[in-house]
Amino acid sequence: MGVLRSLYSRVSQRVWSTVHLRVGSRGQVRTNKGFKPTGFPHLGAALFFARMSKGLTRDSVEKFVRLNVSEAQKQEIKSWPGSLVRSIENGACIPSREVQSRLEQIVGVPLTRRRRRGGNRRL
Repeated sequence: MGVLRSLYSRVSQRVWSTVHLRVGSRGQVRTNKGFKPTGFPHLGAALFFARMSKGLTRDSVEKFVRLNVSEAQKQEIKSWPGSLVRSIENGACIPSREVQSRLEQIVGVPLTRRRRRGGNRRL
């Protein structure tokens, strides 16, 4: 019985290692491993990828943003057609800087590339 169990174990390990996609491998793009927002066609596509890889729903992201923005931004968000996150992901609207910073806060990655300040640089 011991020989069969060890043979089964070896065979199942070999099959599993060839079929299973390793989580966290270098070939797998994730938000915490080399995420570049410039690789997406627009901000909404980057938001969708980051949201899905973190396992967040549209409703939870939208609720967080609505609770943490100013009153002026809340009024602007109400004028957008449909859901806030859905309209951003579809590329129908571009969020303000405040809304974008809240989205980055909940998703945990920058959604746009930051510009460097070329101020006082020593040579």
